[in-house]
Amino acid sequence: MNKFLLLIFLLMAGSFAHAQYTVTGTVLNTSGTPISNKQVFVRADSTVNPKWLPSFYLQDSTDVNGVYTITLPSTVVTGMQIVVSTVNCNNVLLTKTYAYNGSNITSNYSICTGLTHTISGQVSMGNINQRAPNAKLQLYAKTVDSVIGGTTYYKLQAIDSVVASSNGNFAFSYPMGTSAELLLRASFQSFSGHYTQYAPTYAYSVLNWPSAPALLKDTSSATNILMKPVVNTGGPGSVSGFVVEGAGKPTGVGDPVPNRLILLTTLTDSVIAFTLSDNTGTFYMPNIPYGAYKIFGDVPGKTSQPLIFALNAQFPNATFITFDDKRRTFNPRMPPMSVAQAYIPAISIAPNPARDRLTINSVGMDCSAAIYDMTGRRVMSNIQLRAGYINEVNISQLPQGNYILQVATDKGHEPYKFIKE
Repeated sequence: MNKFLLLIFLLMAGSFAHAQYTVTGTVLNTSGTPISNKQVFVRADSTVNPKWLPSFYLQDSTDVNGVYTITLPSTVVTGMQIVVSTVNCNNVLLTKTYAYNGSNITSNYSICTGLTHTISGQVSMGNINQRAPNAKLQLYAKTVDSVIGGTTYYKLQAIDSVVASSNGNFAFSYPMGTSAELLLRASFQSFSGHYTQYAPTYAYSVLNWPSAPALLKDTSSATNILMKPVVNTGGPGSVSGFVVEGAGKPTGVGDPVPNRLILLTTLTDSVIAFTLSDNTGTFYMPNIPYGAYKIFGDVPGKTSQPLIFALNAQFPNATFITFDDKRRTFNPRMPPMSVAQAYIPAISIAPNPARDRLTINSVGMDCSAAIYDMTGRRVMSNIQLRAGYINEVNISQLPQGNYILQVATDKGHEPYKFIKE
């Protein structure tokens, strides 16, 4: 039987005769909203169907409800392979293949509505062969905040975060419609066994955001991050200080600021230690070897000018370093090392533990103080201390527990811990 007779036989058998069935469906974006005016194509799959079967190529555009309808030609026969397709936002052809069975075909699509790019890569520890399992990746948008006296200040806003895989792999969708520069930072979470061993690090192995290069704009990119290790051989020195609300704030000036990241590095940017200020604004880095160091912070949207100093046998401890947490800056300051090393505390407190009254002996100058609980909440304020006097503070109303007496002196804000019985 030749091909023409076979086709006549199929027609007579009624294997394709029908009331012109349709291919219909909806095209939605990934959030479920209908996409209108989206073209959908229907064709016979000539790569599968016998060549003597009819071919066709049809198209329709979706309406305001995202619905399209294409009527199949009357020459379609049962068993024909039919391809339904549309193009997604990345210009990739999406196809679905159906075997016609003498009934309507429903073919729905969920597609993106605009060009999407990805930011992907790997996080490693110290070298590219040692992956960083379950590191946290944070994506920041960097935009201009203000220009003052020729200096441009920026805002830094966290816009997305992911946790890397156990092999250090990660991926973000590039944020749509943003003109901001994007920065990417990796860090270990506090419960990780690697938390104290590797400092939070931006892409291209940078420790603070003002120096971090921006990611490539409006394109997919592979961005690997090599986290900087803490290299501390140990020593007899220490570094400590306090983080306080800086001048220029409408309220709370001098109040302690918790959870600020402080980094200590060599002059060539090897990380010696890093820590967060606690609920009383205090930070402390023990077991530091003698040498020359930089100390600075990394606070989103605030620049931090490094403070340079040296520890040695004569001056083994850098104390009373104060970070002023201002709107646009997070800069450290400290008294001369010789002053700090020989410094006599401005006050003494007794008894400790105390029950109803705290006796405070202030020397040198009049000063003011406030009391904070261990969550950083101020529970007493405007305590005035007169130099050369025995000052008494009634603490009977305070619940039992640990507290910080924060004293404002000419050296900065100094914390004194005490216990309320």
